Amino acid sequence: MVRLKKKSQGDGMNRVVGAATMALALTACDAMAQPAGRYALAEGGHAVLDRTTGLVWKRCQEGKQWDGRFCKGIGKELGWEDARRASNGAWRLPSAKELKTLTRPANSDGATVDGAAFPDTDPGLFWSASPSDNDPAAAWTVDFEKGVAFGFAKRSYKSHVRLVRDAQPPDMRQGAPAAIALPARVRFVLADHGGTVIDHRTGLAWKRCQEGKQWRGAACEGAGRKLNWHDATRAGAAGWRPPQVGELKSLLEWRRTDHETIDPRIFPGTESGVFWSASPSDTNPGAAWTVDFGKGYAFGNETRHTPAYLRLVRTAP
Repeated sequence: MVRLKKKSQGDGMNRVVGAATMALALTACDAMAQPAGRYALAEGGHAVLDRTTGLVWKRCQEGKQWDGRFCKGIGKELGWEDARRASNGAWRLPSAKELKTLTRPANSDGATVDGAAFPDTDPGLFWSASPSDNDPAAAWTVDFEKGVAFGFAKRSYKSHVRLVRDAQPPDMRQGAPAAIALPARVRFVLADHGGTVIDHRTGLAWKRCQEGKQWRGAACEGAGRKLNWHDATRAGAAGWRPPQVGELKSLLEWRRTDHETIDPRIFPGTESGVFWSASPSDTNPGAAWTVDFGKGYAFGNETRHTPAYLRLVRTAP
């Protein structure tokens, strides 16, 4: 694998102000209730009992926490050994067979995991505890974008993690089966007269337009500016900064076309191409991480002198 199929801190900021701050009525498609019977919520909504398998899953992947509306935060991506060490008490990394039981045929938004039981799941690969059958340097993953298991992921690759435990008698005494439905949720809110996007799921604020373009009340006008990585990392002022790769990837969405992996209503005029993150490559001192919003994946070995687009971020108020 040359390109990693991953769909997987900032300074203080000025107050986000805007006389016309408004919420976008974009309740997630995954807020629809799912058929009753298989899943039941446990631990105050922080865990999910699967009545079919007798397993209890963390509702949110590692790096995120259930806050009553969202699995909030940025999903962690770990190498396989670190993923195994993420186990805590009874919580453990699932086997490939256990993890694969969470997949289902893709619905209208492209997701292959139950979005009400497991909200805000990142598209892409999740580690299992199962070593590869044929390669001692690899292990099994499950791709929740495609709904398939893959037995040759190099253990050095970074992938997402969802922990599991065996059900105990108190878990099995959950109430009568009922459909799990998410509360009404609005992820994105506009501020600064529409020029800033606040993401309630991650706690970040984004410039609505990429660098080189400006919000003019109805559209992002201008030409997207390409920078090399060194210039991109020096961009920003008043709290605005280049995003870390995990932050940038959080804008990738399931329900887009082959050439559109970001919501054009929220981020209009986004170029279908490569955007810089501030994250250096894990393996190559002359490279850094990018996210391709045309193809919908991150790439950890982009040469730093390559021209690429940029969108700035800061911590939301």
